[in-house]
Amino acid sequence: MMRTAFEDMNNKRRLTPPSTPTKRRKFVDIDLGERGKKFDIRQDTITPPTTPTKPKSNVYTKAKALFQRGSSSDVLVGREDERDEINEFIQHTVGFNYSDSLYISGPPGCGKTAQLDASLKEYDCKRGQMTIKDNKCKVVKINCMSLVNSNEIFNVIVTSAGQKGSLIDILKTENTFKSLMIILDEIDCLEDGILLELFSLSNKKNHLDHKTKLIMVGISNAIDLTTKVLPLVSRTNVQPKLLNFKPYNFDKIQKIIIFKLKSLIESNKENTSENFIPIVNASAILLCCKKVSSVTGDLRRSFDLIIRSIEMLEKQMSSEDLGHYDFLTAPRVQINHMASVCNLNNGSILSKLNHLQKKVIVHLFNFQKSSTKVGSVNNFFDYYTQNNHIKMKKSDFLEILGTLDSMGVVNLGKDISIKTDYMEFKNSIKNENIVRELI
Repeated sequence: MMRTAFEDMNNKRRLTPPSTPTKRRKFVDIDLGERGKKFDIRQDTITPPTTPTKPKSNVYTKAKALFQRGSSSDVLVGREDERDEINEFIQHTVGFNYSDSLYISGPPGCGKTAQLDASLKEYDCKRGQMTIKDNKCKVVKINCMSLVNSNEIFNVIVTSAGQKGSLIDILKTENTFKSLMIILDEIDCLEDGILLELFSLSNKKNHLDHKTKLIMVGISNAIDLTTKVLPLVSRTNVQPKLLNFKPYNFDKIQKIIIFKLKSLIESNKENTSENFIPIVNASAILLCCKKVSSVTGDLRRSFDLIIRSIEMLEKQMSSEDLGHYDFLTAPRVQINHMASVCNLNNGSILSKLNHLQKKVIVHLFNFQKSSTKVGSVNNFFDYYTQNNHIKMKKSDFLEILGTLDSMGVVNLGKDISIKTDYMEFKNSIKNENIVRELI
């Protein structure tokens, strides 16, 4: 019978598709020890890639970890008086279930947030909750710089507390917690009217009206906020407690650095001299403290200098030698290492910035020249997002600004400003493509 064109087409479609190749397997004889029997166990010859091993830690990496940002400490050396005031405030408000407010001010890097975190840790604050005298308190921490709009703060507070409705609804109803502590970092980013409302809600006079007490803690770099906003607050008979952190002086910076370094040999202190300091020589520490205390008193800056001087020493040593030392025998950072790090002029600092940091500075110069808006961090982030094709998360953006602030390149506050000369910065990037983006 003649095949039709339709049948020929069908036959072509019946071609067997290529089969998926099977993995090759090999047999492995394993003696299970039972009457000499051996069993064949199938085993794939294709093995998954091994997990890359982490580089071995040495005494220098452990020392640098003590000075990294975000490293926590149970005790802040040199802030004993401030600790006592914060602890007394927490004990009084939470322990006696009482509404009140505390305003903490001071320049960047003076330990405001770190001391508050350490105090909360003393009261065993975990997962946003702590209990004092059987009174449970919900703790909500918010960095106001991360808010796109000041009006968002009330919704963010309610959501962070795991509740629904409004903040006033929470306060007027009984909850599983007797008090709500709101910790607002960078509070000067909020509008004056919102600040006034928040402080008013934590007024002592509302103690009997609210079934859930509101405890308000505001943190700010701007010391002048006390002269701008708080007079408005005081007119409404709200009197927040004031606590000002002064910049670290020479003695306190020195005491903190030595305390951290000596903690490395705490378990072996009976075998060392009382004056022995591991990793960094005493003269190098003196130079570091003198440099920082004479300029800003920013503790973070001194930590950066310690880390960079240790890295300089590491580069002068072979990788094989690094693992052979302990904290007692390891070569220490000398004054010449610290001097090399401290004597870097602003141009040298600019040359060490990465590409992303330089790009942010470029946009900040352009923002200040072209924008008619207030130079707040939020407005600058909006400008950066609109004028840059590479998108960035706001949290990453704030981290970059924080690093530039600690390096003395920019100044963060209610408004952001540049502390770097325009022509000096332009010369530092003259061989890079981003120089074309400068207005």
